[in-house]
Amino acid sequence: MTQNLDNLTAQLLNAAKRAGADDADALAVSGRSLSIEVLNRKLEQAERAEGIDIGLRVLIGQRQACVSSSDIRADTIAQMAERAVAMAREAPEDDFIGLADPAQLARGWDLETLELVDPAAEPSPANLEADALEAEAAAQSVDGVAQVQGSSAGYSARQIHLATSNGFSGGYGRTGRSTSCVAISGVGLTMERDYAGESRTFQADLPDAQGIGLLAGMRAVERANPKRPPTGAYP
Repeated sequence: MTQNLDNLTAQLLNAAKRAGADDADALAVSGRSLSIEVLNRKLEQAERAEGIDIGLRVLIGQRQACVSSSDIRADTIAQMAERAVAMAREAPEDDFIGLADPAQLARGWDLETLELVDPAAEPSPANLEADALEAEAAAQSVDGVAQVQGSSAGYSARQIHLATSNGFSGGYGRTGRSTSCVAISGVGLTMERDYAGESRTFQADLPDAQGIGLLAGMRAVERANPKRPPTGAYP
């Protein structure tokens, strides 16, 4: 996918030059996400999203314009560039816009040291549902919890690539895994709500779902019977 994004940014820059831009920078982002929500021990919602978004900034002298799209067809890219150039020609001048000096551009980096991407396989919907159910059950087990408003688990993966007309081209990937739970204590006007949630880049680092659910339940119970401060004027 990174190579595809590299190609997309190159297409955007070439289109900008053909349309008459002096300089340009282009961004391409691809992502996918999966989330599962449960309520009362049943699946409440399952959602999956995938897509690619592209953005282009063109510069003509000290004028600029930005356009974006989720359509990556060649004719759309050409139209984006033409519209961006037309917009830039009508834009007011800005003395502070421009690209970085080529001498300031990064030429090499080691993404592995940043540990932004989990090499583990994407979790299945069943795995996410199991985590959400476990968190909900743990919250419900806390004495004083009247109900659980919802429990969820999710996963996301994203790739980003940036390229500029003066020589920079680079990108990175990022993954995330999360579990959260919302618990309610009390009934009627005495209801109190609180939650717990955790997210990590590496799935192996994510705290267990049971612990997250227990924490949500305990926080909700700790809010019960709050003391109201007296009204008055205070320094």
